[in-house]
Amino acid sequence: MIPFIAKLHARPGKEAEAQAALHEAQQRTHQEPGCHLYALHVEDTDPGAFVMIEIWESDAAMDAHVASPHIQALIAKSGDLFEGDGPDILRLRALPCGDSGKGELRP
Repeated sequence: MIPFIAKLHARPGKEAEAQAALHEAQQRTHQEPGCHLYALHVEDTDPGAFVMIEIWESDAAMDAHVASPHIQALIAKSGDLFEGDGPDILRLRALPCGDSGKGELRP
């Protein structure tokens, strides 16, 4: 299992529209093979700062996700909704320590 974090920032005034687009993608992503977690969050102090916490079965599952029609549709309209050239995506590797149930993300 591979955790990822994707960070996006909505353009000013586009926060609600950006959230709606992310929710639409989230609902479809939950049906994808290999998706163990795809959870949208927003920063408490910045309603335009979105963070998606993801856990994928494999790199191949993540690659298929990025190539899926609903993510390609989100990418196509992201220039109008989000700042920058796309999401900052971090591929993570757990460094568990302490309580085995609390030391790493698990689906």
